[in-house]
Amino acid sequence: MTFTRTAAPAFVLLALACAGITARPQEPTVRADPFPVASADLTIQGRAEEEPTSLLDMVLRLGELTGQHFVMSEEDRHLLAASEVPVERSLTVPASEVHSFVEALLVSSRFIMSMVRAEEPRLISVRGLDTDDRTHLRSTATTIPWEDLPIYERHPAFLVQTVIGLPNTDVRTLSNSMRAIVTDPNTLQVIPVGNSSHLILQGFGPTLAGLVRLLHLVDAESARPPTDETEEEGEGNGR
Repeated sequence: MTFTRTAAPAFVLLALACAGITARPQEPTVRADPFPVASADLTIQGRAEEEPTSLLDMVLRLGELTGQHFVMSEEDRHLLAASEVPVERSLTVPASEVHSFVEALLVSSRFIMSMVRAEEPRLISVRGLDTDDRTHLRSTATTIPWEDLPIYERHPAFLVQTVIGLPNTDVRTLSNSMRAIVTDPNTLQVIPVGNSSHLILQGFGPTLAGLVRLLHLVDAESARPPTDETEEEGEGNGR
């Protein structure tokens, strides 16, 4: 018996269903985090203190603790220096969480990071989302394989872009239906690739990581063989 390429996935899913197994997207193999761990804990002075930590001081301290170098425009440096960290009480951040914590505070204050140079000495830029340069933010996105999204889920200040395949989904129709969730095209893009079954995704790591998990679930559901109820519904719609 010969199965066509399109029929084979349905047959496999049907066999799994008979065995009581639900097909799920394959979990990716996650690489090690490429960002260095801080050499010491980070202490932040909250707004309630006499001398609260500024965002600029926090970024510079991150550079000292990780050996990375941060570059920024004069406008962004001024904004960072004039902005206090958005926490009320003082706290100490464990070394293993310093990078992710600093990024989270930057994003909450409408700043992002982007990789300028990945080799040593490493250069990372810091840019504001409300400056005149915001229209160029998409060009700073780091291109990664989708399997690396769990890494950037822990680095919320980085814009990334990736490609995913959804073989069981009409990606052009899907991308049109997702326009409602794209409230800021500078920080989230969903683009179908020609007539293929692939999507280009661009956005912040945590957003894309969650979105990809959702899209893979949608694609897996699309691959399931129709039940009697869905067949009857389809016939009814065709009348």
